[in-house]
Amino acid sequence: MSARILILGGFGRVGLETARYLLAHGEDRLTLAGRHLHPLPPDLATANGRVTTASVDVGDEARLSRLCGEHDLVIAGIGPSGLIGSRVARACIDRAVPLLDPGGYDPLLRELETIERERPMPVPLVINAGLLPGLSGLFPRHLIERRGAGRQPVDLECHYVGRDAWTYASAWDIVHSLGDFGAERGFCAVEDGRLQRIRLSHAFAKPTLPAPIGKVTSALTYTEEIGRLGREFAIPSVRVYGANNGPRSALVSVAAKLLRLYRSPRGIDRAARWLVRASARDMRRLQPVFAISATVRYSDGTTTRGTLQVADTYRATGTAMGIAARQLTSVAGISPGVRMLHEAVDASEFMAQFNAAAITTHLEIEEP
Repeated sequence: MSARILILGGFGRVGLETARYLLAHGEDRLTLAGRHLHPLPPDLATANGRVTTASVDVGDEARLSRLCGEHDLVIAGIGPSGLIGSRVARACIDRAVPLLDPGGYDPLLRELETIERERPMPVPLVINAGLLPGLSGLFPRHLIERRGAGRQPVDLECHYVGRDAWTYASAWDIVHSLGDFGAERGFCAVEDGRLQRIRLSHAFAKPTLPAPIGKVTSALTYTEEIGRLGREFAIPSVRVYGANNGPRSALVSVAAKLLRLYRSPRGIDRAARWLVRASARDMRRLQPVFAISATVRYSDGTTTRGTLQVADTYRATGTAMGIAARQLTSVAGISPGVRMLHEAVDASEFMAQFNAAAITTHLEIEEP
């Protein structure tokens, strides 16, 4: 019998895409839940009883706990992650139910690892398991592991470029991330194995990515996802660049960073609303797109390069969630503990299933 899977935020775009993937791959006991009940799209409404619905407010701890306890896996497709915090994760820990969260980001990771140091986790808690973060760490890992053991990577450079009509929850988390979730590291990179500040004059790059992106200007950032990947493989030099490729969205992001609106919930709310409006205007003339470009250099002088690009960011996130969910509920499963996506699943197997979903618009890997 298939697992009972609860999708919180199930009526949102990512939740619906996750449900579609799971239904297409044999899962037949899904519960879509949200603060308010909504009619299901026709393709899900006619799923012959395989999909049920429920209402829950994550602020109602008792109701949330009961609902989580009635399922074998909880997918937390709700946000903003910075406002939801650890409510869902704590409910899953108390009920010993595995958790899959496309967000969470660094604050949730730190909180859960603090709890884990105090007591063993009874189930796997996989966070940062969507597109960015999520596939953004798994694809570079896939490139590294393709070379096999015995080849030491000495330099990793990643570029993340995307644009879409962002939801308020997505925009809130984007603005929150501009201040490194409170760390305010500024422009930085890992050099000689240590995180170091980088001068403004050296903080930008101009990669060329496949159409419809082309040449862009991206800025140094820091993600704990790639930082952990670098430490795992003992990579001495790690650089991560990011760019919001919608012109109005990019302007709002720069303004929010310069004005330090990421410092308070009120400032984040203000900038997030700007970003929602700006991104909607960008998408009147532009196509949504998201690209990951990674270059791995090895001690023997060889280099592996890879680029992955998708056009539908919400479907890509839902597909990633669906693949991870099926791995969590498989016979082999994933061992208990707190992990990011790239630490929890087999990168090669995951990429094979992601490619089989036929949502990538460009995939290229160059190896010597």
